[in-house]
Amino acid sequence: MLYEALSNVVQHARATVLRVEAHAQAIGADSDQHYVVIRVVDDGQGFDIQALQRKGLASMYVRATAIGAQLSINSQPGRTVVQIQLAF
Repeated sequence: MLYEALSNVVQHARATVLRVEAHAQAIGADSDQHYVVIRVVDDGQGFDIQALQRKGLASMYVRATAIGAQLSINSQPGRTVVQIQLAF
């Protein structure tokens, strides 16, 4: 999923800035369960998520579900964020 997100920026976004962020934290204050969040953020042209259901985006959602991750994609001109959250 991360590779697909990076590839999409390079191929389609016309971005000048690409940032990858990652952090891990506990799910609850007294919890032994944690999650990692990885975000791919770019300043490209953006796209309409509802109108654009390409094979690549659909397969990203399928792969996220298969590993128990949550995938969210938000896009507008000047800022697209692909976020992957996975409990461990």
